[in-house]
Amino acid sequence: MKKIFIFILFISSYCYGQEKTHGYPLNVESVLAKAGSNRAQLEKAILYFKRSKDPLKLKAVYFLIANTDIHYSVDYYLTDNAGKKIKYSEFAYPDYDMAVHALEEIKSKAPGINAQQVVLPDIENIKADYLIDNIEKAFQAWRGSITKNIPFADFCEYILPYRVSVEPIQNWRSVYQENTNGAMIV
Repeated sequence: MKKIFIFILFISSYCYGQEKTHGYPLNVESVLAKAGSNRAQLEKAILYFKRSKDPLKLKAVYFLIANTDIHYSVDYYLTDNAGKKIKYSEFAYPDYDMAVHALEEIKSKAPGINAQQVVLPDIENIKADYLIDNIEKAFQAWRGSITKNIPFADFCEYILPYRVSVEPIQNWRSVYQENTNGAMIV
């Protein structure tokens, strides 16, 4: 009987993560401990949602923060033969052809350019204002659309995330809302 009780206690604490340190669930505290100087940004987002008195939004920020240590952005920059960074952004051009033309022009002036990969861990780089904005907009989309009746766990997995893959962190929800004339985008 004692073994069963210990097993149930272990499973429930593992599955639900209800033990807290510093007022945070253990999985959140674990990420905060790894966040280094960015911990203050993550705690700022938590505090915002604690003050909002919306328990689902607080759970949402905990969900995102608990998962930030496994997400990152991959970006690139160009360097010349001497390793000097070359100023170029494909997004600074109105269309693909102009971006390619500009890159070809750079190549003709600086032969031997190289692409340098940069990995930016979310745990070290994501800002409180970004998390807050993303959560608020995700809740608007969830509560104001045909998806309003899906379970919270599904909301967390499919509507709440702020990224799809390893793209740079972007304010994509606002861009989509602008491009759809304010329609709620899930």
